[in-house]
Amino acid sequence: MGRTASRSRALRCAVVFACAGCTGVARAPDDAAPLLPPTASTAPSVTAKPAPPATQAQGKPALPATTPAPAPVVAAPLETPLAPRAPRGDDPLAVGDEVRIVVVGQADLSTQLPVPPRGSIELPVIGSLALAGRTAGDVARELRERLEAARFMVSPEVAVSVVRFAARRVFVVEGVARPEAYELPVGAGLHLTQVIALAGGLSAGADPSHVTILRRPRDGAAQRIAVDLRAILDSDRVDLDPILEQDDTVIVRDLKQGEQSVFVTGKVRTPSSYRFSPREGITFLQAIVLAGGLDKYANPARAALLRRTADGRITIPVDLERILAGDLERDLPLQAGDVVFVPESFF
Repeated sequence: MGRTASRSRALRCAVVFACAGCTGVARAPDDAAPLLPPTASTAPSVTAKPAPPATQAQGKPALPATTPAPAPVVAAPLETPLAPRAPRGDDPLAVGDEVRIVVVGQADLSTQLPVPPRGSIELPVIGSLALAGRTAGDVARELRERLEAARFMVSPEVAVSVVRFAARRVFVVEGVARPEAYELPVGAGLHLTQVIALAGGLSAGADPSHVTILRRPRDGAAQRIAVDLRAILDSDRVDLDPILEQDDTVIVRDLKQGEQSVFVTGKVRTPSSYRFSPREGITFLQAIVLAGGLDKYANPARAALLRRTADGRITIPVDLERILAGDLERDLPLQAGDVVFVPESFF
């Protein structure tokens, strides 16, 4: 009996401590309230107010004001502009969104259809009605005003709702490990760095200092936005990291894509073929530098460029000595397949 009584007392103590812990949670400081989003059972104001006096309903005793609601409240993560969330009616409409339009008493004006590629639809009496880029509320308001202006209806009852949101995408076409289309959260966006991370990061030949965003606004001319991704990665300024919009196309310059070759031979330190990007180009002097510079027996004054043309191979004299002395006007741009030749000096 003694052991049974001890276990009973221990059990009662554990229950008391557990209840005390629950009470502590229920009496958390008010300054922690803003960390949770408002719910149906809480007031939207951040400042806590005293609970109203408890009342009785249907003959049942009312719960004390300090007793938590029977239904558990689940704390949701704070919503940020970049956090994916469920679509909602105040999101701008986009091509492919399924829209329902209801005009009470007018079956001919009520319809359900996807937003077409042109962004607008045709309705009887009304004519063209723009949908893309506008909220459902804006569309309903305009439709109501135009029905009244046409004296077709008096105080029309109009409702516009979104049945289904289409996917929002951006496109990464070059300079990343996985160039393809990537989906944006509805009603939000992704930063450029986030989309490149989704694409597997930059490719081996990518130049992060030359990134282009192609943007095609529906109501304006196409834009080319130049972004220095290297500056974003090297700084702590997140404001430099642009948020991508629907249908944006990201192009990271890939120096290795479409590379071409030139050949350097003769009295240079490392005769070989060298690759270059057609976008960047390469000159006679730059090819010499890639080859490690001149050999000590080289004769730069008699260097030559050998080029194949439609009429055969031609030889173009190049006074490399004067180029090295600072006369860069004599430095020639090279073409794919050119041969840079530096002869030996005989003295």
